[in-house]
Amino acid sequence: MIERDELVNTSCKILNSDNVKELFAGDLKGVKHKSKGKLRKKFVNKLQRWTYRDVPGKLTMLCEEGGILFKKIQPQYTSQRCSNCGDIHKKNRKDEFFKCVSCNFESGADYNASLNLLHMGRYGVHALQPNL
Repeated sequence: MIERDELVNTSCKILNSDNVKELFAGDLKGVKHKSKGKLRKKFVNKLQRWTYRDVPGKLTMLCEEGGILFKKIQPQYTSQRCSNCGDIHKKNRKDEFFKCVSCNFESGADYNASLNLLHMGRYGVHALQPNL
């Protein structure tokens, strides 16, 4: 509960800034379950008390009140796609670190994924296919 409340409070402070005009977030639908409907172990261990559906709802409300564009983006491949060259490969991401096998771009994995979400939100790129 504390983590969720802290996240929402921090988000509110950022959204109250005059500089924020748009907000893009990965669609969290399905985060809790694996493809066969079983709970993901990582989710159970770390996030079981986090009501992940509450956050987008509150963000949507805050954005509407502040005149900020809010879009949920399908996050497929955003953690494997290089935000520098666009290459998608599962070897690009290793835990919390991202290094592109094509152009050697290095970044934190979450930061790289957030750049991809931003690009997808702004330019309407909805489906990315991996280079397997």
